[in-house]
Amino acid sequence: MTQKNRSFDPSLSGWNIQALDLWKFARAGAQANGELSLTLLPRLLQAVLPLPENIPAFRWTAAGEMRTESAPAGDTVHAPYLKLTLSGALQLECQRCLAPYLHSLSIQMLYRIVETEQQADAAPLDNDQIEIIVGTRAFDLLDLMDQELYLALPSAPKHPVCPALPDALRISRLPHRSPFAMLAALKQHDR
Repeated sequence: MTQKNRSFDPSLSGWNIQALDLWKFARAGAQANGELSLTLLPRLLQAVLPLPENIPAFRWTAAGEMRTESAPAGDTVHAPYLKLTLSGALQLECQRCLAPYLHSLSIQMLYRIVETEQQADAAPLDNDQIEIIVGTRAFDLLDLMDQELYLALPSAPKHPVCPALPDALRISRLPHRSPFAMLAALKQHDR
């Protein structure tokens, strides 16, 4: 169920982020930024709890740029890139105590833009800092933001220390002993 929210004004910063000419955006070294409501992110909306009214929306920044790279033939080429930054908070359900808690997310991604799926498949996988995306003249940046935020969710969300757990479960009543001390005691017992 991934439907677009048509009440959103996609033309923030003069760029339509739901039909972005990614090539033009990168070549121009353009920037766009804004805030997103959780209601505009359908994947994320299905995976999280509703936010309280006083929690701000996600903040995002996108910047296009051209970088000089060496081509396989030894020439240099100007390659288009997209930088994407997302930050905000979500309300998740703790897997230990089942209570809601705010989880902060801050994502910075760098994408190398290529023309075809074949180029994307042929791109080297040795750089974990750069993702490869296929550029179009009607790229849905809002969908990419939704995807990246969804992928950044923890697989088992939980509080650092659950406030709703009884003290008996939070603090072990057994004295902590070093496993090496226990082994030494066993060794002395065998003598």
